[in-house]
Amino acid sequence: MKNFILLILTTFLLTNYQAQEVDDIIYVQPGYTHQSFYSMANGEVANVINTDWDLAFEADAFGVGIRINGQIGTQLYMFPDGDIADWDDVDTTDMNTWQRLYDADTYWYEGAFNRNLDPSDAFDYGWGVYNPITHQVIGDSLYVIKLADGTARKLWIESMIINEYAFKFAEIDG
Repeated sequence: MKNFILLILTTFLLTNYQAQEVDDIIYVQPGYTHQSFYSMANGEVANVINTDWDLAFEADAFGVGIRINGQIGTQLYMFPDGDIADWDDVDTTDMNTWQRLYDADTYWYEGAFNRNLDPSDAFDYGWGVYNPITHQVIGDSLYVIKLADGTARKLWIESMIINEYAFKFAEIDG
């Protein structure tokens, strides 16, 4: 009797919990001019032109990658003359001699903001440091971003807490 009940229960589970197959098409346009965002539950949810963004933020349980859109000319520089305490003293006079940061071309999670990390510190993500007690990443680096139109802005990624980023962005003298 136990085997019969087990057989019926197993048959029920196998027939009711089969994976559903989805057959769908995603259009990214010729030359990959668009990016498509796809939801497994809802299908394609957005298809945007690749020139409609400057920064991309990774937000998941273990990802804190921040990328720039270098395709449109966005450039990122590490401010060499101080850290976040020097927010009011950013001077871009010699910016062409500063270290320029690029997105990695091999891993999505290695954005330009993640490139200046300390390899000997497992909690350093480049733009900030992870606190294993609070599970927050607190920004410790100051950047200058040159946008596609040629304007420069100072930028500080202040934190990433529970997949939510906070950042400060202003004109160089602001």
